[in-house]
Amino acid sequence: MKLSVIIPNYNRAFLISETIRSVLSQTRAPDEIIVVDDGSTDGSGDVIREFVPRVRLIVQENAGPARARNRGLSEATGDFIQFLDSDDLCFHNKFEEQLRELMRTGADMAYSPYVKCRLDNGVAQLCGPVMQARPLPNLRSHVQYFAKGWGIYLQACIFRRDLVIKAGPFQEKLMPTEDYEFLLRVLLARPKMVHVATTGFIYRLHDDGQLSFSSSGSPKRAKDYVNYVCHVREHLRRHRSQFSCLDRAGWWVESIAAQRALREIGGVGRHKADWREAICDAPLLCKKASSIVWQISRKLHGRAHHSYFGESNLDWRIGELIMGLGYEPRVSPI
Repeated sequence: MKLSVIIPNYNRAFLISETIRSVLSQTRAPDEIIVVDDGSTDGSGDVIREFVPRVRLIVQENAGPARARNRGLSEATGDFIQFLDSDDLCFHNKFEEQLRELMRTGADMAYSPYVKCRLDNGVAQLCGPVMQARPLPNLRSHVQYFAKGWGIYLQACIFRRDLVIKAGPFQEKLMPTEDYEFLLRVLLARPKMVHVATTGFIYRLHDDGQLSFSSSGSPKRAKDYVNYVCHVREHLRRHRSQFSCLDRAGWWVESIAAQRALREIGGVGRHKADWREAICDAPLLCKKASSIVWQISRKLHGRAHHSYFGESNLDWRIGELIMGLGYEPRVSPI
């Protein structure tokens, strides 16, 4: 039972060492740690070399996180794979707890809670609730939950290598959505999943180079999002038996909305209104109506996310795990 940890890095000299230390301090040590430096220019390589030979460093020209992960995977020898970003921290018992459950249940992947924090001066300022504190309900398949907006960060998971190979490589033309598109292909393979509530990781929030697939304030980001949505829509079309008509229609509407947003951000708006524009606007009105319904529901039940995200308040167990990383957890006031 061999575990490989794969970490892509780009210009994170000030964070990568803490990430690596959170891996090296695991109660169940990984069998190999592969850091792929993606053409950094800030001295990251020198920081990473301080951990050699416990860490294997691979250097490549800047090509994005997808190619870095693919390169790391091609070099990895483990039966299990942990993808980790260069700015996140694993709780010290993550590998031990997840591998135990994978072996006990024979599952293909394990997933656990996570919490978004800003880390500074020994304080972990929680920016939102603990997520995925509970497993997905058994009301529908995992991939159907994805179609309805659910997702789990890859860092929260450990995968069997066979599942990763079956899903296929990360799409190198997608950024920063390559991880979500990869997750969709993982779920389309119908893996057996096990939820491990006793561990997790910190998704570190900071102001340096973080990307989000929802950040569509520029033509490039909007174009990236259109590309991602079209990939998802095509997967739903090709695997239509796994999805409902509403799921497929929802992503069709999303693709229209994304393309309209791209045109508007790019300065190419409509010039005249006619019946064809009205037809094009109909799906957008449906999307807006659905959003309004969700906002009303959100105010009524008081949750920021749908129930299948397993949203929870900070409890003593996660609090102790955060303190184990050397930070005092603090919850932001409402």
